[in-house]
Amino acid sequence: MDEVENVQDFVQKLESIDLPNQLVSALGDSLLQHFLLLRPSAAADMRIDSWLSAYFEDELLAFQEERAGRNSLTDVLQKCLSYIKFTKFLLPAVDKFLQKYLYQWDGKSDRPVILEILAYVSISSFDDLFSTYFSPLERALLDNTTGSQVHLLEYYTGVLRQWTISSFLTYAPEASPEDPASPILQVETEAFARLADRSDALCLSILESKQSTAPPPSLLAFYEQIIFALEESPLAVLSAIRITAPSAYLIYQLAFTNCLSTISRLCMILAGYKRALEKAMQVTGTFEEGSHSAQQVHKFNGYLLDICNCLWRSRAFNIEDANATGCMVPTAILPLLKQYAEAHKLALPTMFSLSHSTTLCALAAECFRDLEDAASAKGALKTRHQGVVTQTSLLRLAQNGGLRISWADYRFEVLKWLELKGVNGVGELMYNTMKHLMVTREKWLAERNKGRG
Repeated sequence: MDEVENVQDFVQKLESIDLPNQLVSALGDSLLQHFLLLRPSAAADMRIDSWLSAYFEDELLAFQEERAGRNSLTDVLQKCLSYIKFTKFLLPAVDKFLQKYLYQWDGKSDRPVILEILAYVSISSFDDLFSTYFSPLERALLDNTTGSQVHLLEYYTGVLRQWTISSFLTYAPEASPEDPASPILQVETEAFARLADRSDALCLSILESKQSTAPPPSLLAFYEQIIFALEESPLAVLSAIRITAPSAYLIYQLAFTNCLSTISRLCMILAGYKRALEKAMQVTGTFEEGSHSAQQVHKFNGYLLDICNCLWRSRAFNIEDANATGCMVPTAILPLLKQYAEAHKLALPTMFSLSHSTTLCALAAECFRDLEDAASAKGALKTRHQGVVTQTSLLRLAQNGGLRISWADYRFEVLKWLELKGVNGVGELMYNTMKHLMVTREKWLAERNKGRG
């Protein structure tokens, strides 16, 4: 192995290469990893497992005798992680060690590498996984701080990602969703759903923490992973898995943040959930009234309507539409909010629209200036818009020789402008919620692609 100089040399000598004597020390070596993949060897696997088992037994004994473990533990774990990430398979000796070590672990030593390794635990019965891995890990990791909760959430997100890749995506796409789910698939989807529910509760705890001044990106990354699993999994998996929408508190807390990326990612997540629910309904038909799935659909439709009422329809906190919840704001509070808005010469229903939202208003104004600049270059403007763009101001602007554009076209232009700037989430949610907007967007894309061709 030491005589291999490059990839071509490696290929030519593949059949004659001898494994190094210190096999475990080379686990993190990319060349060795490829060699073991291309030339599988039961003898090599036994050598690795035997050495690691003996090494880890010594480490556990050192902890039990309250002797300091060897400094080499970190190095060995890192090499094992490199090999595990390459093979996507948790080495048996490492697995056995960590099952015991978690009960002695202080939650801090080698935390990043241990959590990364444990993300590769195989999907199985949730109760078994919880008692073997998750429960002792939580006891060691959590210390009543938001930071420890975030570390745990990031770990669970990694587990769900590996389960999606190593299990769900391996099912045949052509497998019929109408066939009863296999016992193995039922166990796997149940484990996924229960871990997702546990992680959702963890997200709420993080968001409610007084130590958290802004939503950590880990919250959104967790829900993005759920969407990845739902959208990429074959129909057989989607028909078996229990889809649960995020809690209302979390949705509305994130929806009213002043962070543009948070709002965009939240809207993208909601659009993904909508597509997943629609895909599931195509498989199973209409959900039985009162069932878990039907309840989730009603709950989710309320989220969509509330967000669209705020951003698009200028009807924030409206509760008259079917499924609308008014963003869960108590009706007794609405008069006070209305009074506050009017004191600042604002209308409460429009305060969170594209033109008025504190997060989006500057971008919407810049979009409109670009539209006016384009029209001015053609000599078609006598005046420019002043202030916040509204439906009434657009009519007055057209009458005075300014840019002629309808209210609907203006809002669509803002969505296009945001998309071109990389802020895709808001438009993605609007397009997936309102069919006429999707048709308009498809026509625009077709014209743009035609012009490029």
